[in-house]
Amino acid sequence: MKLAITGSSGLLGSTLTGMAEERGVPAHSLDRGALTAMGLVAAREQLRTLGADTLVHCAANTDVEWCEQNAQACMRDNVGLTEFLLNVCAPLGIKFVFISSTGIYGNYQDRPFTDHDAVHPTTVHHASKWQAEQVVMALNAAPLVVRTGWLFGGAASMKKNFVANRIREARGCGGTMQSDQSQWGNPTYTLDLAHHLLRFIEAGLVGTFNCVNAGPATRFDYVSRIVALAGEQVEVQPTPAAHFKRVAKVSHNEAAVCSKLEQFGLYDMPDWQESLAAYMKTLVKELDNE
Repeated sequence: MKLAITGSSGLLGSTLTGMAEERGVPAHSLDRGALTAMGLVAAREQLRTLGADTLVHCAANTDVEWCEQNAQACMRDNVGLTEFLLNVCAPLGIKFVFISSTGIYGNYQDRPFTDHDAVHPTTVHHASKWQAEQVVMALNAAPLVVRTGWLFGGAASMKKNFVANRIREARGCGGTMQSDQSQWGNPTYTLDLAHHLLRFIEAGLVGTFNCVNAGPATRFDYVSRIVALAGEQVEVQPTPAAHFKRVAKVSHNEAAVCSKLEQFGLYDMPDWQESLAAYMKTLVKELDNE
């Protein structure tokens, strides 16, 4: 196995790259801007030279609010780039692994979504991920789509580190902070997800699969647990979604179960609270040294 990884500076991509290196799996970081700038033929030659047999596409525009107001640019970033990379991979026979979102299912039920539930995205961002999924399944000979969500992990310095940002908020809030009591999801540790991705690739898995940590939670549950584990004496107040005045009509339910992975005997993700506690043992120390 020899990997090429886009988005290797992000939460998941950096974790996956580091884990692959620790396990002796060759992993090359791909700069999406440089690849598209060089054009299809040159990009294909670069990947041929690297000798990668699998491309894991972690890079994406994940700013849901920005995407809602910049739909064309969002589609270029999340669909156009994916199609470009698929065309790079196609004649080389490279397996394509696409990281999607459990947010694509939509807003039509309250129970966690299974892999077989219908997809009805409610935002531009999630519509772009759904379109990209369809392109992957149509154009790659051995496609793997992994739907995940509410990722946490990585260095405290990363801009999109949700857990680190909530701890900073708690330390500067003056004693109270607010969190959405109505939105559900599965907080998912990048270390757990990266471990599963490597297992999937080794097993030759193809198809579309949910992959999240066990146990649904509201944003309020999640933030409350972060604050408690950080030892901050802060009251987290459950707050209705309308208070946050979001532009994007994000689904109230992004929670999922991994029924297909369980059926295939490939699922052993821990409960999210267990993984969050393990992650925060090192994260809080990082924050204390800022």
